[in-house]
Amino acid sequence: MLVSAIITSKSGNHTYIYESESYRENGKVKNRRRTIGKVGTSTGNHIYKPEYLERKDLHNTDETAQNALIYSVADVKHSVVKEYGAFDLMNEVGKTTGLTKEQKRIFGAFGIAPDL
Repeated sequence: MLVSAIITSKSGNHTYIYESESYRENGKVKNRRRTIGKVGTSTGNHIYKPEYLERKDLHNTDETAQNALIYSVADVKHSVVKEYGAFDLMNEVGKTTGLTKEQKRIFGAFGIAPDL
């Protein structure tokens, strides 16, 4: 049985990406690591070796995908996601099922949120 994982390791000023494979040989656990790329120092993006991409068949032939924006981990951590879609969905479900009308009737009697 072969267990594979992608790991990173810092060496000096660079962080390298490895493909780590664990396997058994003569009853003993062995580990094989191959360098498959590095992490860009300014962007934090993973930069893979071409031979790794070819081996895993990960080359993009789609022109749109090749021109797509690449976001770093820092970009994603600092992004803001608006939850308008979920709110609109629940609001529409409430209107369609009559739940909004019942909420106005019930909570309005207590003076709580009369303008739902």
